[in-house]
Amino acid sequence: MSITNHATGEIRALLCHHCNLLIGNAKESTDRLRLAITYLERHQSSHPAYQLAAKLGERLQTGTEET
Repeated sequence: MSITNHATGEIRALLCHHCNLLIGNAKESTDRLRLAITYLERHQSSHPAYQLAAKLGERLQTGTEET
């Protein structure tokens, strides 16, 4: 699945379905994503969303965009 820059229509990256939903539900807000990561880190859940958010958090910190 691709993620599109809604302002230009340009494809920014290829993402899996889950990552695309995660970013879309966060309204593309890095602040919302960081808050979600902080919440999950505090609660150390074994839920798959925790692993996904942890990976995203690592990528936000390192600047990696690939999924």
